[in-house]
Amino acid sequence: MMLITPLLGAESGFQALPVAFSLGKALLLIGVVLTLAIFIIPRLLEVIVRARLREILMLGGVIIIIGTAWLTSWLGLSLALGAFIAGLAISESPYRHQLFAEILPFKDVFNSLFFISVGMLLDLRFLGNHLLPVLLLGLGILLAKGLLGGLAVKLLSGSTRMALLVGVAISQIGEFSFVLARFGQDFRLLDADLYQGFLAITVLTMLFAPRLMAAAPHLAGRIPERLDSRLARDRGKTASEILATTGNHTIIVGFGLNGRYLARVLKSSSIPYCILELNPRTVREAQKEGEPICFGDASRLEILQMVNLSGARVLVITVTELPITRRIISVARLNHPRLHIIARTKFTMDVDELYRIGADQVIAEEFETATEIFARVLAEYDLPRNFIAAYIDTIRREGSPMLRQPQLPAVSVEKLRQLLAGSIVQNFLLLEDSPAAGKTLAQLDLRKRTGATIIAIVHNDRSTANPPADSVLTVGDLLVMMGTHRAMDSVEELLSPK
Repeated sequence: MMLITPLLGAESGFQALPVAFSLGKALLLIGVVLTLAIFIIPRLLEVIVRARLREILMLGGVIIIIGTAWLTSWLGLSLALGAFIAGLAISESPYRHQLFAEILPFKDVFNSLFFISVGMLLDLRFLGNHLLPVLLLGLGILLAKGLLGGLAVKLLSGSTRMALLVGVAISQIGEFSFVLARFGQDFRLLDADLYQGFLAITVLTMLFAPRLMAAAPHLAGRIPERLDSRLARDRGKTASEILATTGNHTIIVGFGLNGRYLARVLKSSSIPYCILELNPRTVREAQKEGEPICFGDASRLEILQMVNLSGARVLVITVTELPITRRIISVARLNHPRLHIIARTKFTMDVDELYRIGADQVIAEEFETATEIFARVLAEYDLPRNFIAAYIDTIRREGSPMLRQPQLPAVSVEKLRQLLAGSIVQNFLLLEDSPAAGKTLAQLDLRKRTGATIIAIVHNDRSTANPPADSVLTVGDLLVMMGTHRAMDSVEELLSPK
């Protein structure tokens, strides 16, 4: 559009030579961009990064952007297009993330200046005199863009919910349109009234857009399931072929890092599973790898039925979006009361709500991170492993609210002391290369060395209670022992292979 706009505004009408010249400049610009992206800018940034100074990196990035913008202006194109091309070139550099972090403050400042300038250009008297047409046109544009964008997503993915979310997200008039409108005004394509009308309508759509995007997930959740029935029909045959199980399987919702690791473990354990994912690219890649995956929104009953919800044993929700997790749990629990549901969430404050909805287990990233951190800190101070394990176990049993308190309650510490002082019964499997293999109980003298007592030995599926002192231990024996937590730690150190 930046290339065509000057031609549209030409007073002499359409001429082949200016069009050919503009296309030639465009091809030349593409060649320059490719050269910069592949050869010059990465090497230039590498030299800048070697200085190991943030200030030089920041100034270098700004100079590259301004220089590219100047180059496109010198070629007869716009500064805005040049800055855009510079961004594309920098995005190919391995240092793009650090450079983005350094330039981010400029982004915030320039964004503020941009929208302030838009507000200064808007004529409020014009808006007041033409309020009704502006409102109608603004709503019409929101509706038209949303419908067209949503229809395209619906045709590509089949998901009505996804179509609504995408349609709302792209319904507003974009910020780059301001640049294009100003460019068109310079070439007399827009007079003053049309330009003011365009500004007013654009600002209106930008004011409505954040509120519409906030309401979109709630609206998507109210879409009747029959609107997605075509998706279920279109995908049902493929899903049934992928599932290839009579039941007792695990349904994995989401195929990110957590979903991939879970699928790998289930596959190695010969446990049947299937995966639901809403990212078409992820689905295609996983299908090439032979994964039992299909495209579908797990918050829809028809999609869950497609992967044999009634025959499933476990449902694992690996996505972290709370509204989506709520809907999936509600639908699954209502239609399969005996299903074991494991949900993932980011914050501990959401755990109780998900339990109320119907989850059997909720794993909060915040809680798990906290327990792992303090466990490693205690281990660094050489506290007994049994003490650390008991502490973690107590916190898990008493619930995550403990971590939101300034300090652990005294009753928990007292329980820990009682737990550590009391005796427990624990099994220990004698592995190959264990120092105890081939020795008798008298030679091992476990009670004197650790304080633990062997109360039974299971050998070749036969149990011997109160084994005699001359009993010989062999690899594969299961030792049933009684003692304190500290004694069990000592047993593990003594009997484990070195």
